[in-house]
Amino acid sequence: MFRTKDMSSVIGQTCGIYTILYECDHKSTDGHRLFHVKCNQCGFETDMQFRYINRAKECNHIKAFGTYINPKIRWKNQRIREIFAGMIQRCYNSTNKNYCLYGAKGIQICQEWIDNPLKFEEWSLLNGYADNLTIDRIDSSKDYCPDNCQWITLEENSRRANANFIQVDG
Repeated sequence: MFRTKDMSSVIGQTCGIYTILYECDHKSTDGHRLFHVKCNQCGFETDMQFRYINRAKECNHIKAFGTYINPKIRWKNQRIREIFAGMIQRCYNSTNKNYCLYGAKGIQICQEWIDNPLKFEEWSLLNGYADNLTIDRIDSSKDYCPDNCQWITLEENSRRANANFIQVDG
């Protein structure tokens, strides 16, 4: 789309959901140039590498309850980050395939974890998290919160949900 040498022509252009406002005077940690962009759907502004600007097809900057997602959160454990993101999707994204089992039934994430997702990471690491475990709500009618969550194996979690395993090829 644009030559990598002269990127001045992209300033003011709309790519994907973003308008490119200016080239930043700092670079990403891996040395790539950064551009300050503004989301055309919600107004959120951030710095991004050009290669990621055009990839975004829909806005995910605002949580379902109206506050901006903080892109500056520095997770120590990426799997815990992905688990938390899955919880957000199940509880607050009505287009998620599992929303009907969570958010539609009123299941939410406690305000402490919503306000500071790193508290979820901290709780996880202090309460039995391991790479082979999944998050489980002890009482499935209650929210995701420290008093109602535990880490268990996928097999245990499936048994609690009355799911059936089908073994294929051994």
